[in-house]
Amino acid sequence: MNTTSAIVIDKNGYYVDLVALDNEGVPVFFEMQDGFEIVTEDIAAALNLFKPRWNGETWEETGEPPEVTPEERLAREIAKLNAKIHDIPTLALVVAQIYDAVNGTHDGEGLAVMRETAASEATGETEIPRSEWREWVDKRDRLMAEAEKETE
Repeated sequence: MNTTSAIVIDKNGYYVDLVALDNEGVPVFFEMQDGFEIVTEDIAAALNLFKPRWNGETWEETGEPPEVTPEERLAREIAKLNAKIHDIPTLALVVAQIYDAVNGTHDGEGLAVMRETAASEATGETEIPRSEWREWVDKRDRLMAEAEKETE
């Protein structure tokens, strides 16, 4: 089954959901309701808008994103750094344990190998130096300390 992407809009042209269409143009895992339509034109443009509306020819912006406070921005940055730091697949943990067992090491070398593997998987890069991973941790810790001071 070949699929293509489309956007479901409501009767007023507002974005409802991004869906996959089967060979017959029917949304997969989505139940169409009365008044809903499918739009396949310029999906990327719609996905770059905050509140997209299809006017019959093109996507238009109809809303504004909410104001992001400095605290929210800081929390988002910390969350992104935590995701980079802690996105360590279970397989990488197993690889680290096997590495240590095979090499007879218990000094964390396997953990370092695992971190590099996980970091490369998380970012798509082939190799993430330990220093870069350390920078992520240090930046996250600085931001958390900064946030903690602001709440005191």
